[in-house]
Amino acid sequence: MADIRGLTTTNQTTQPTDFSKAYRPVYVFYVNLALLQAEQSQGITLEDYTLEEEEEESIPCMHCGIKEIADDINDIFFCESCHQGVHQLCEDPPIQSFELKIDPWYCRTCCRNKNLPIPILEDTFLSHKRKREEEE
Repeated sequence: MADIRGLTTTNQTTQPTDFSKAYRPVYVFYVNLALLQAEQSQGITLEDYTLEEEEEESIPCMHCGIKEIADDINDIFFCESCHQGVHQLCEDPPIQSFELKIDPWYCRTCCRNKNLPIPILEDTFLSHKRKREEEE
């Protein structure tokens, strides 16, 4: 790196000045002064790290009003549209276990309102279709 202030040349090559030899880079950071001087209303708290699942556990079933679940038999599902909970066995027709993998999941009421089909397992659908074809 050559300093063009006080340029010295020897045989058409540029030599660095004493200033350039002692040069140390300075790093500049740009900061939005308004953000830096703004008062923060509150710092980060433990509540900022709460998971949605913990909040969902306190939501009761929209049909029976009970918050608890019975092992893996009557799990509670949370609708992505109305944000209400519903037990597997309280819904009509009952929610199947494979629906745990469906994301986003909608309750039966929201499925009707959105004109969405109620989820059914592919194998079940095909077996019913074959039975109907055999009957015809």
